[in-house]
Amino acid sequence: MSELADDRLVNIRVSKRVDPIAAEAGRSFLGRSQEEAQKASDPLDSPAMQALFRRLVGYTRREMDLQAENRAQIAIDHDYYDHIQWTVEDAQTLQARGQLPAVYNKIATSVNWVLGTERRTRVDWKILPRNSDGAKAAERKTQYLKYIADVNKAGFERSQAFADAVKGGIGWVEDGGQNNADGEPLYSRYVLGGSQCYP
Repeated sequence: MSELADDRLVNIRVSKRVDPIAAEAGRSFLGRSQEEAQKASDPLDSPAMQALFRRLVGYTRREMDLQAENRAQIAIDHDYYDHIQWTVEDAQTLQARGQLPAVYNKIATSVNWVLGTERRTRVDWKILPRNSDGAKAAERKTQYLKYIADVNKAGFERSQAFADAVKGGIGWVEDGGQNNADGEPLYSRYVLGGSQCYP
């Protein structure tokens, strides 16, 4: 139990580690009664929205726990590429003996060769018509897809996701639509993945 500023007591489950999602996003829900939430002018403070929030945070926590071991292995894989191939203990042992913990990184050389091959073999869209009547429409669709790929720099975004996939086994690209008047209605962008997703 933890005492809040307004002297009300609220049950708070304490875990061994701080949950960054609940700590950042859930602060506004701690200590707020249902009556106060109903009186609030913001519809996001309603009990139904609070229940939805708790359910979504629960999904995220569950996935973080389920993927913890895999993400730790992905972090090790990325470290191997980044020339971090000695454990701290092994490196200290070598330094205590007067040896330099040198790394001859054959992994990075091989990965860079694969990444360079992917960059050199990028291809553009080509829409083919079903019959001769659809040739002009297919050409317009090809030009449109090429335009969308160019304004979104889709080739570079895919290459970044491919690099994550080669180094750690998983890479993400998000394709979707948006209502912004600022940019294009369709977007394609790299999503931070691998060991960097969760702290």
